[in-house]
Amino acid sequence: MKKLTKSAIAVTLCVLALAAAVWARANSEVMVVNRTFNDLGVVTIYNSYGLTSSVTVSGPGKYNTKIDGVPAGAFMNNQAIPKDGTTQNITLGSGVIVQVVWNGNQIVVQDQQVVQTGPKPHGK
Repeated sequence: MKKLTKSAIAVTLCVLALAAAVWARANSEVMVVNRTFNDLGVVTIYNSYGLTSSVTVSGPGKYNTKIDGVPAGAFMNNQAIPKDGTTQNITLGSGVIVQVVWNGNQIVVQDQQVVQTGPKPHGK
């Protein structure tokens, strides 16, 4: 009987520890930095459990949103934003194409034209 009681207590403690760890997981904050004058609409961040958090980006500036756990991905105008630091072209509802890059906890949006502007060739 003592073994059974000890086993039940051990299982209960393990379950409680696991529940506390899941409940106490940290919230993550993601910042959308809009370096354009465009209304980006809603940017949706999701975690690995499928829970989402959204922020409306109506113009230039920094917009923060928090999400439960670690962010796994994001969407802008129903287009995926890769989390691996690669640059992605996103077409806004207005038809304007912007470039988006997600590094760390920041999603940075800038005009495609600004990004592609380079030095002028010599003699021109």
